[in-house]
Amino acid sequence: MDLHHPITREFPNHTQTIKELRSTNDQFRKHFKEYHRIDDAIYRIEEDIDFATDQELEELKLERARLKDWLHHAIHQAEPKAVPTHSGADHLHHPISHELPGREATIKHLKGTNHQFRKAYDEYHHLDDAIFRIEEDIDSASDQELEEMKVRRARLKDWLYHAIQHAPQPS
Repeated sequence: MDLHHPITREFPNHTQTIKELRSTNDQFRKHFKEYHRIDDAIYRIEEDIDFATDQELEELKLERARLKDWLHHAIHQAEPKAVPTHSGADHLHHPISHELPGREATIKHLKGTNHQFRKAYDEYHHLDDAIFRIEEDIDSASDQELEEMKVRRARLKDWLYHAIQHAPQPS
């Protein structure tokens, strides 16, 4: 299950309107970026990359919903037929815990006890978030920059897989 909720996926039939509003409307652009910043924060908390209390998480989700409503209204004003729907696009995120099901306890143990693992884990997910944002047209990068990011993510993934596969099982 993809935990991200980008506006372009919530309104898949209105990506052109969204792009136009992002380039011409400062308030829309500000709310768009804030929505995705909060969406990323929620994703990172739900994937145990970052930490927050249940109350903090719920407050973030309420703010994301408020911003989504505002963005929907702005899209609706620009294009009256805008209706929120989830496109069901392919899963673009590749969290390590989803790639190696059944190894969550080992991953959690390594994150808590191995500084080098935690650093690589965080960098991998940071790159994965950045690639996701580029592929969802939230952020931009050249084709070469995107390819370099994917190569770096693949190398980190290999290193993390090796560390997880060869780690003793936590007791």
